[in-house]
Amino acid sequence: MFPKELINKNLFEKHYSKPYNPLIAQTFFKAGFIESWGRGFEKIKNECESYDIPLPNIDINNDGVMIKCTPSKAYMEVLNQMNGNKNNNFTDSFTNNFTDNFTNVEIKILELVKNEPTISQSKLAEIIGISKRTITTNMNNLQKKQILKRIGNNKSGYWKIQD
Repeated sequence: MFPKELINKNLFEKHYSKPYNPLIAQTFFKAGFIESWGRGFEKIKNECESYDIPLPNIDINNDGVMIKCTPSKAYMEVLNQMNGNKNNNFTDSFTNNFTDNFTNVEIKILELVKNEPTISQSKLAEIIGISKRTITTNMNNLQKKQILKRIGNNKSGYWKIQD
């Protein structure tokens, strides 16, 4: 449930953070799924500005919360390129399972690794704007899904996206 005090406020402006269930929120924080308290809408706003896209529309009512986002032109270009390249097995499986099997962070990681296979987890964290711990968790998930593989050691190795 959304706090009643915030229903008619612009969530992209300064406001207090009040989790509905503090114990669950604290567990997510300690597990590394959230980095800091009360910065989610601020981070969304900053990312929208950096990609030159409008802020999401937020509809809050008794049924719940609906957030409608507009994709960036760069994102749509990458998606269209992936759909147009049928010779790449990774691209096909990635596109076919795009929304079902990958988180947004995993997609960003894969895009960055594809362009720079020697990229470090620290650099990924810096570029994406999340903690290194969250990057490690997502990269471990990609390795479990057999999408990403580390070749060589941590210092001189590289990441390979599996075919």
